[in-house]
Amino acid sequence: MLITGMLALAAPTAEASTITDFLDRIGGCRKPLSESFSNEVSPYTAKPYGKPLAEWTNTDIGEFRAYFVDCQARRRDWQSIGDYNRNDAIRVIDTTMAELWTKVRDARGMAAKQRTDAASEARERERIAANERDVTAAAARQTLAQQQTDADVARRTEAARTTVLPLMQEMFAFAQNEMSRLPPAEQLARIDAYLARLQALHGEVVGTKVEAPLNASIKTWQEQRAGLAVQLGRDPSAAPGQADGPYTDFEWLGQQGLVALTNPLQRETYRTSLARGIDFNVGVSSIAASAAGWLVQLSGRLGSPGTPGQGFFCRVDGSDTASLAVLRGITPPYGIVHVAAAGVDEYVLENTPVHIRIVFTGCRVTPPDNGDPRRPN
Repeated sequence: MLITGMLALAAPTAEASTITDFLDRIGGCRKPLSESFSNEVSPYTAKPYGKPLAEWTNTDIGEFRAYFVDCQARRRDWQSIGDYNRNDAIRVIDTTMAELWTKVRDARGMAAKQRTDAASEARERERIAANERDVTAAAARQTLAQQQTDADVARRTEAARTTVLPLMQEMFAFAQNEMSRLPPAEQLARIDAYLARLQALHGEVVGTKVEAPLNASIKTWQEQRAGLAVQLGRDPSAAPGQADGPYTDFEWLGQQGLVALTNPLQRETYRTSLARGIDFNVGVSSIAASAAGWLVQLSGRLGSPGTPGQGFFCRVDGSDTASLAVLRGITPPYGIVHVAAAGVDEYVLENTPVHIRIVFTGCRVTPPDNGDPRRPN
């Protein structure tokens, strides 16, 4: 009675599962468990009893056992064989079930490991793909940055050519047409002025294709200057204009001012150097009345009216009749005079915004001295 009750509880459900349906199709109770088990539950069978072992649920295993227990209960002699034989038949089924449980657990573990490995491999593939994307993006950024750098260099090179090449052409014309006609001292002053202009431009052309020819030009003119300094008995290693008395070239004076404007560290040195005074031929842009005389705006280019209130000026005392007589005879901005002064009484040199106003005091004005009377020194 006990076994009969257990069999009733273990009977398959009315709705056949994948496994019980498979058992029905291969012969049902007519095919012994031992025979079908050895065929189905093997490494060569992907879906034992119609379903991969890793997907077998506890319910599947219970139904599998119940199926074969029910097969035993359907035997004609089941009631007559006695409890011992009935229990032995159930034991055979449970022995097979124990092996099935082991294989199901192993299959589940293998499937879990495969899922873990697959997830790990997927993460690794994503990591590699992300790294490749990062490398590609970095390469694209580097390419873009290089393109931008090349474009910037090209733009700066073109801009530098518009300023450096005209100056180099002017210097070449000076070397070919004028230099040999000037005395060595004036040659030195003119070279110093050109070197100052070249060096002032150097910061603008660093990294461009103009930098190398500019450096070569600076070196050539420095060598030329050193030879002239030796010829004049001066120290060739001394800075241009150092301890040379008053400024004797207006262009050099202006270029030194430009260098000091762009480099604040040189402004005090430049301001101190102005105490040496000036002594050169120069153009006159304008003449304006001042409190105690006249303010003469100086120019290195004939015909240039200059910027009102900015630039270099020479203050002429109202009682200096000789200087005033010379000034009366010129027509700004085309007149040329010779000016001499001992120092400055106004000094403004700022670059934000650009403001240059340097006024020499006690100026003496005379007609332009020897040299080319058509242009300033």
